[in-house]
Amino acid sequence: TLDSWRAFVEHDPKPVTLLAAAELDCLSPAERLAYDDERSDYHAELPALKTPMLDRTVNKGLIFMRLNRGQQLGTSCGLVLSGVPGVGKSTAIRALGRTVDRTYRLRNPQMAEAVPVIYITMPTGQHPKALPSELLYFLGAPHGTRDSETVLTHQACQLMADLKTSLVLIDEVHEIDRSRASHDQQSDQLKYFMDHVPATFVLAGINVENCGFFSGPRGRQLARRFTALKSAPSGYTTIAEREEWARLVEGFERALRLHAH
Repeated sequence: TLDSWRAFVEHDPKPVTLLAAAELDCLSPAERLAYDDERSDYHAELPALKTPMLDRTVNKGLIFMRLNRGQQLGTSCGLVLSGVPGVGKSTAIRALGRTVDRTYRLRNPQMAEAVPVIYITMPTGQHPKALPSELLYFLGAPHGTRDSETVLTHQACQLMADLKTSLVLIDEVHEIDRSRASHDQQSDQLKYFMDHVPATFVLAGINVENCGFFSGPRGRQLARRFTALKSAPSGYTTIAEREEWARLVEGFERALRLHAH
């Protein structure tokens, strides 16, 4: 929802100051318990480390947004993050969204009601009507459960234009219905959104190139609008990969607040 997204964007966990051994010994049992709880809470919400994939996603996403800005003719371009599970695709696109949202707020403090970024996850195996419904749900916009796909799509497009949405993040796109008819409908629907909303679309999912959006003639037409960014586990073969891995581990080490580490 929009409220939870804004809470995510505004949340900025502050590192806990690690006490020296002498200070630690002076704590009462109640104070030590509170101190340990504070460290546990901090560790539960460690900020995302700037992995190479996260940096590439943010940088490429910002470039595509500049390319699409003010474009009235031609085809808008999008980004799709695809790869194996558990390598940080969702974290990367949320980092992009957070960067865009915070930048917009700093530059436009008077636009409190604007929604520069939308972040949704694709519902599992649903009718194409689910995509506009999910967008409207994120925005908190009332809509009829019996409204047609066309009505919902038009309502979502108009709202996103009115609210100055410039980035739409769609996660878990591999969850779409894999029937051929649904493939064509959902590919056409996403293309319609890209044609009628002045925003950059970024998709993420597991092996997205093999899911429904980009299969069939209409899906291949949609695929031409997107640049694929492959995600994979960190390597440890070359010297450069080992240096990058060392920096990643070092980043975790700096973030942790542990005694007798």
